[in-house]
Amino acid sequence: MSTFSSDIVYFDMKRNQQFWTPDDQQTIVAAQSFVELSHVALAVLGRMPQPAGQVCGPISTGGLGSIKKNLAVFDATIDRLIAEGRTIFDQMPFEEHFFRIINSAWATRHNNQLLEDFYRPIFESRQVSTLYFIPGWESSKGATWEHELGQQLGMSVVYLTKQ
Repeated sequence: MSTFSSDIVYFDMKRNQQFWTPDDQQTIVAAQSFVELSHVALAVLGRMPQPAGQVCGPISTGGLGSIKKNLAVFDATIDRLIAEGRTIFDQMPFEEHFFRIINSAWATRHNNQLLEDFYRPIFESRQVSTLYFIPGWESSKGATWEHELGQQLGMSVVYLTKQ
């Protein structure tokens, strides 16, 4: 079983905190599955102005070759897009919980569960209408999956350039 614990970066919920409730925060800490996390994400998205966007790119595969470095790029990209006035769903508060669940015995037997159980419901909800792809997204299995699903669902796709 591979673990990612040495590379986990912990993010606080200060960005977009007005869309989170104390119950959301407690639920993600106690969640045992990606489905439980997706319910929180959908609730948070439901409180956000629409249309909302989401950043996509490499985290555990591809990119800069390090989860920590890839997450730093994600974090900076989300900050930049929000500063530009875009409504962006911030998935960073979920990351440590993704890795916690990924490292559980259950998740090691279900390779695509994060994509299918967390991201698919978000995309299919239509609460995220634009996907912003970080340069190098093509090297990521997950971002490639997001790109394909986003196109199938007719979502807007924006290819970001390096800043």
